[in-house]
Amino acid sequence: MKNQNDVIMRIILSLLLVLFAFKANAQDSKIIYILPDSVELLLFNKTTEDSVDCSKILYYLEKVKDDTMQITLIQFDKNKKTKSFASQLGMLTNRVVQIADKSYPLIFDYDFIFSTPNNKDIGTIGKREGYILKSMLLTHGYSIIFTLDGDFIRKGRGQ
Repeated sequence: MKNQNDVIMRIILSLLLVLFAFKANAQDSKIIYILPDSVELLLFNKTTEDSVDCSKILYYLEKVKDDTMQITLIQFDKNKKTKSFASQLGMLTNRVVQIADKSYPLIFDYDFIFSTPNNKDIGTIGKREGYILKSMLLTHGYSIIFTLDGDFIRKGRGQ
């Protein structure tokens, strides 16, 4: 009987180890976004020239037109007690943008269109619109407006 219990315990432990390995792998998975080379180089040069603390950066990507995007560099403080909704999203996201050899959190315009900073009070089905709290992001950081081909339309602060 003791031998059978040992076998069952080993099977259970093995299954638990496999499940924990899958869970750890799923949480560490990142979706990596690659920008056109010209945009990546410009963002890299901007952070290098301004000596930006790279541990406090996130990027905000929004669609301006069908073939035009805007990316904005946002600096935030991870240690600040009251965090903006944008910085909260940046710390939670599994999307990252690759700039040189580093990856940075990436949030999108629809994160503000369809999400809420108050996830405890979301109303009920059929009665959500006008009920849930929404948030906006006023972008005033360094921005680049570019085509999907990587051509610059405009770059600078406060687009």
